[in-house]
Amino acid sequence: MFECRFIHQDSLAGVCLRGRIDAQSAPEVQSRLLELIFKGERRLLVDLEAVDFLSSAGLRALLVAHRELGQAGGELIVFRPAPNPREVLRLSGFLKMLKVVDELSEAGVGEQLPAAGELAAEVEADGIRWRFLRRPGTSERLVPVGSPDKLGQSDYTAADVVSVTPGLFLHGAGLASLGETFDDYRDLFGESVLLGGSFFCYPAVKRPSVDFMLRDQQVAGSAFKFLHGFGFSGAGHWLAAFERPGDPVSLDELAAVCLAASGFSLAGLVLLAESQGLWPMNLKRVPLRENRPAGGESIFEPGRMAEWFNFPVEPGDFNQVVAAAGFLVKDVSQAGAAVRRLLPDQSSHHVHAAVFRRAPLGRRPEVFEAELRRVTETFEVLRVQHLLGQSRFGAGLACLVELEA
Repeated sequence: MFECRFIHQDSLAGVCLRGRIDAQSAPEVQSRLLELIFKGERRLLVDLEAVDFLSSAGLRALLVAHRELGQAGGELIVFRPAPNPREVLRLSGFLKMLKVVDELSEAGVGEQLPAAGELAAEVEADGIRWRFLRRPGTSERLVPVGSPDKLGQSDYTAADVVSVTPGLFLHGAGLASLGETFDDYRDLFGESVLLGGSFFCYPAVKRPSVDFMLRDQQVAGSAFKFLHGFGFSGAGHWLAAFERPGDPVSLDELAAVCLAASGFSLAGLVLLAESQGLWPMNLKRVPLRENRPAGGESIFEPGRMAEWFNFPVEPGDFNQVVAAAGFLVKDVSQAGAAVRRLLPDQSSHHVHAAVFRRAPLGRRPEVFEAELRRVTETFEVLRVQHLLGQSRFGAGLACLVELEA
């Protein structure tokens, strides 16, 4: 008789299995393991002591969990396999691939990786659990690109395009495109985001697909074409891991706590998180002069908004991976004119996000850079959008760079 139940041994979560693990029972094993992974567990114990038969279908369930955990910096630990599963693991080569132990002490219970920085705080506020790491470094510059002034009147021309060479800054956002000549890319501007040097653009066309250029695939002499936007560099002075079990964290809440904890007045934000309902906006048309509304009306006029923007009446994109870049302002009234010019009306942040297909994320702040690269280079990207402050996240990692205007 097959049985699968959740267990918690010391600091390890996992499953205890009994009976046959074959084509009939393996889907449940895989489902239970993935459930734990997506809840944030990164070291899973699989107790095989009472398993009397393990087929290749059961091996595949373990392999799927092993690969998901490995990609997220985790580990699958097989505990006390009975004679049949142990022999199957040996013949298949899994004894060399997986950590197989007969005592919990062999599993490294409670071991921690060294932090790449000084642990600044572990706090809980409003039900949100935070772990902050502080790293030394000097402030970076927030670099404006182009001008947002012509957006409202849809008055951009070829003369307004700014070429941004890869490497000018690592992270950024704006209204941009890819291409060599203006006639080639003029109809393909849209919400864009630069993440660790990799560029993602969502053209303002009827059936958009994300175009992108990964940082290691960029041709010498190429450039990103911006109508307006901003960027910044820096490895990050504050790293944070956050979660609020059972209750998502909004972008507004995230921004406020990060600024308060870091003490920064102006900060660049790079975010990796699991979405729990996004409130996004993106352009439906390119704001070139030939597309401007008759009579000189602004595209932000209430009667024009639906014609020019996709915006939600309810949240969307649940349980996806979000990789975002933008900047946060602690006190808009004290910010300079150059910074206020880059902010949407009545907002203290400007953030663009690439939305990727769901997959597990690492949850330690010290792995942020590796996770950002893994997400941008291996995950399937779905869209790029401007995020409103009520966008919500279940858990994630945040990187803050202290900025000066």
